[in-house]
Amino acid sequence: MIALWIFLGRPAARSFVLAMTLSVLSSLLGIALLGLSGWFLAAAAAAGASGASYAFNHLYPSTGVRTIAVGRVASRYAEQLVGHEATLEVSAAIRPLVFERIARAELGLAALPARDLAVIVDDVGAVEGGFLRVVSPAFGVGAAVLVAIGWVAAVSALASMAVLILFAVACVGAPYLLLRRARAAAVSLASEQGVLRSDLTGVVENAIELDVSGVLGAAMTGVNDRLTAGLQAQDRLQAPFRDTAALIGLAGGLAALLVIAWAIAMHADGAIAAGASLATLAAFEAASAAARVLDAGAQASASARRLLERLQDAKSTYGGDTVLQSALPLKLDQVLVGVGSARRVGPVSLLCGPGDLVELSGRSGVGKSTVLEAIAALRPICAGSLTYGGIEQETVRPASVLARVAIAPQIPSFLPGSLREQLVYGRPDASDEDISAALAMVCMTDVVVGRGPDDASVYSGGEQRRLGVARALIADPELLLLDEPFAGLEVDLSQRIRVNLARWVGEGRRAIVFTGHQVGPDWAGSPVRRIKWPD
Repeated sequence: MIALWIFLGRPAARSFVLAMTLSVLSSLLGIALLGLSGWFLAAAAAAGASGASYAFNHLYPSTGVRTIAVGRVASRYAEQLVGHEATLEVSAAIRPLVFERIARAELGLAALPARDLAVIVDDVGAVEGGFLRVVSPAFGVGAAVLVAIGWVAAVSALASMAVLILFAVACVGAPYLLLRRARAAAVSLASEQGVLRSDLTGVVENAIELDVSGVLGAAMTGVNDRLTAGLQAQDRLQAPFRDTAALIGLAGGLAALLVIAWAIAMHADGAIAAGASLATLAAFEAASAAARVLDAGAQASASARRLLERLQDAKSTYGGDTVLQSALPLKLDQVLVGVGSARRVGPVSLLCGPGDLVELSGRSGVGKSTVLEAIAALRPICAGSLTYGGIEQETVRPASVLARVAIAPQIPSFLPGSLREQLVYGRPDASDEDISAALAMVCMTDVVVGRGPDDASVYSGGEQRRLGVARALIADPELLLLDEPFAGLEVDLSQRIRVNLARWVGEGRRAIVFTGHQVGPDWAGSPVRRIKWPD
């Protein structure tokens, strides 16, 4: 976890130091409270038994007990407050970075796999909990032990050495060995949880198809069995730590009895011995409580290592710092675009200037959508040359391209929210007139008026595709990229949309590049430059 924290730039360093300091203070006050209480009770009892209770000043120790109790509550509250604030600061640093790196690794418009989303949810959550549940309490336990050893040393130096050795064996050695053994199990469990999350997401997303096929019940039974197995694996990971915590508690009781026995044998002060015994018992109890959650430390360590590897191995950002003044003319010269680690699509060459309509046609699966994603700076090219206004893609800032280029995918994605919110993502300041004009261009005005401002889920697949085109139009790009925009549309409806889009191109310095499976008709007399995909 420390290596990951350093990689992130040491966020919330002061807050972490303050939280650990408060944890130490809280533990010191807790041990001091028990020790002083034990001494007070024993000393008061001894004074009463000797008939000297009238001479025993109970005001100072009782005031000390109350003061320490208040201080302990205040320090514990402050520790929780500062610790959570520090954890939130780390979360604010790591979550956007992890999402950005994983998103860049998944080039193009493909959704993040459920397994990668699980990294954000599970691994980041484990790392965040590692500090509050493991690191900070460990400092407190260490401080508690030091105070307890100091109390015992007031009884006997040899007794303090014996308690220290017992603590080292029971509270340090055994948990350390458990942590080493648990790391592999934690890594395996996290991997299995990621696969299970991915499979469960697949079942939920395809529930209707599975139900129609009559296999939904079997699929859910399989997922339930694996969930049960995962819970059992989690319990197996936690069980040794629970057992160790119980043994530490027993060791604490043994150490407390050892202190009392040693005090009796050495004829030491009974009040000090009572305080030392309670302080020792409290220190071991604190260690026992910490040991119960050490499985979180194993999982946090494994998660931090996995996150650090993902962040370090993530693909570097492509593109440069040049800001485009114009995306046109667009030129592709023998461009190859990568898909995965082995496949390359292309080569493709095309030229598109203001007022142009360019159709890229070819059979399904040859890579037309991938080329559109490369034009939109969503993928780097592997070979050839791609220029915007004469500037090479590798020197251009990708955000500068996206400011002038809009893409409407074949299967658009819509987030929860009203239809208006969905349509203005690319241009939040768009007016109602802009939205109405875009809907009219894709012949969706009557449909939207009839359905109302609900979210996009109430529309069919073909209607969502047209809404995706409208969303791209509202962004007011110079270059509009359309992936299979007319697939599945009636001939008359398709032709009306073509006429509208051709008029839109002619109204300004604009161009459209679109894909299709076969060469389509003219756009109401507007010339279309057609490029057939090489077979």
